[in-house]
This record gives sequence, structure tokens and C-alpha cells, in this order.
Amino acid sequence: MRKVAYGVVCLLVALGLAAIASVFYVHHAHPRNRDAYLAYVKQHGIGKGPIILPPHGQVVAEGDKACHWLGAQPMAYWRHGAKYQYPAVMARYREHVRGQFLAWGLLPPSHHAVAVAAWKLLCPANWELHKPL
Repeated sequence: MRKVAYGVVCLLVALGLAAIASVFYVHHAHPRNRDAYLAYVKQHGIGKGPIILPPHGQVVAEGDKACHWLGAQPMAYWRHGAKYQYPAVMARYREHVRGQFLAWGLLPPSHHAVAVAAWKLLCPANWELHKPL
């Protein structure tokens, strides 16, 4: 009986270590790229060509807020339901920020543009961990 219990404990520890290692791998394989984020927001901020960006610190801070919101969402893991797909996640984000003003007011870029760029370039590992496998 002790051997079985020992085997189960070893298996659980191995699975836990594998999960931790996979999260570290995802973060290593999907690094944060602040410069690419700013370039993307500048180019695609309103969908019609380049814009004049507000101060970079404000744009990055808003992107970090979008990343933080995403990090608080349920992870999909093996689930593939509509709730975990990109359109539904973006719809929930838009609902979350409805009525909130960005640091630069109503000028572009919008919440949507900031979130798209942030999830793609500021916290790509976060998006990778939250989308369905």
C-alpha cells in the first residue's frame, strides 16, 4: 500500500512540475515586445493608417491594463466553447471597458486597438495560456 501511495505522490509531483515548466516555457517562447506593440498601435490604431500616438508611457499602461484584465479571465485549457474563442473574449473586454476613457480621452487609438496589440505583443504568453489548445 505504501508503494502505491508513494507512486501516486511521485506522479502528482511530476505533473505539477511539468505544469510549472510548461508555463515558464510559454513565457519564454512568447516574450513581451514593447517597441513592436507601440508600432502596431501607431499603424493600426484606428484601422485607417498611422496615427499620432499619445505619450508612449500612457499607451503601454493602457496595454498593461488590457493584459491584466485578460490574466484574470478563465483559462480555456482543453475547452473549445464559444466563450473561450477570441471574439467572445474581445466582446467581454469591450463590455468591461464600456464607458471608461483612455488616458488620452476619445482620441485614437481605441480600447479595441490597444487590447488587440497588447494581447499580441505585450502579453502574448498570457493570450497563449488563455486561448483554447
